[in-house]
Amino acid sequence: MGERLDGRRLERVRAVGKNLLLEFDGGLVLRSHLRMHGRWRVEAAGSKPFGRPWLVLRGRLRQAVLWNGPVLEL
Repeated sequence: MGERLDGRRLERVRAVGKNLLLEFDGGLVLRSHLRMHGRWRVEAAGSKPFGRPWLVLRGRLRQAVLWNGPVLEL
């Protein structure tokens, strides 16, 4: 999954019910549902995430880190 997103620009993020939809250029959409255990965190770019995150989306100024996301579909 990471290989398909690498280098793409995040264009839009929206919540639909309990789903978080991250829309990338080229028409790719990443759907995240946290259920009761997952969490996203936005932090300064270059910060070292603790533990073993499922996914890290890095930008120039910020990065978004996902832990324990039970549903993650591209």
